[in-house]
Amino acid sequence: LRRARRLLGPNGVAVVAYGLILLITFAVPYLFSFNLDLTVVIIIVMITSAWYGGRGPGLVVAILFELTIDLYALFISPKPVPFTSRFAIFAFNRLLLFTSVVWFASSRRMAEDRLKRQRELLRGTLASIGDAVIATDLEGRINFINSTAEALTGWTMTECAKRPLDQVFQLVNETTRAPVESPFA
Repeated sequence: LRRARRLLGPNGVAVVAYGLILLITFAVPYLFSFNLDLTVVIIIVMITSAWYGGRGPGLVVAILFELTIDLYALFISPKPVPFTSRFAIFAFNRLLLFTSVVWFASSRRMAEDRLKRQRELLRGTLASIGDAVIATDLEGRINFINSTAEALTGWTMTECAKRPLDQVFQLVNETTRAPVESPFA
């Protein structure tokens, strides 16, 4: 798949996948005695193209899908449909739906990638700080400590992950050594 993607580019892979599905759809009735509707598979290819290839390949598949539907309905169908304003409105609405699905899939993937990069940058920044850093979730369970906090508490990141903060980082009075109520609670 990587080799094909390098040779054809992301749009080419999407077009080839769409072409194969279309070929199967039209070949099955001639080879066998039943029709095959691969609309769901085409929509999956559209979403997959947008997810892995970006907005461009997803839009290419969406446009090809809409053109195929329109050309089939107008010219190939056993009962061709006349081109009317109603037909044009339905075609426009389908294309709008397909592009919305592509836009959503590609935007979600870009947001997840951006979030992953930001998380890695933050983790690297917090790990390199000279001060002790302990991060918790909303329930107070630890999800990150840097190496300075590990040295201070005596716990490693793997040992204290998902443990309550009070269990790992206990505050004591400097003179009496009695436990002090945690200001973080």
